Amino acid sequence: MSPLLWFLLALLGGGVSLAIWFAFDARRAYARITGHSTILPSPLGDIQFKRGGTGLPVLVIHGSGGGYDQGELIATAVLGTHFDWIAPSRFGYLRSTFHHGATFDDQAEA
Repeated sequence: MSPLLWFLLALLGGGVSLAIWFAFDARRAYARITGHSTILPSPLGDIQFKRGGTGLPVLVIHGSGGGYDQGELIATAVLGTHFDWIAPSRFGYLRSTFHHGATFDDQAEA
């Protein structure tokens, strides 16, 4: 076989391996966030959130985008179980409703 054919076969094998790894990783990530949250209907659409800990309630807001899972990471690292933390998903992330042109004020209102 020519070196070019070996190269193409190796490239194909690498691509298939990468696709299999990606599919496995995506399933694992989806399983991690599925069924561990609550959906709250609001006038601005559904808001997905997760709650944890006990004590005084704390709303955990993170960055400019992302799902409740990012807020959960912050809450567990910083607050632990000493506070009743609530971590919402931002508009359009995970199962929260997407709103084209939504502002930070709209997210706060929701």
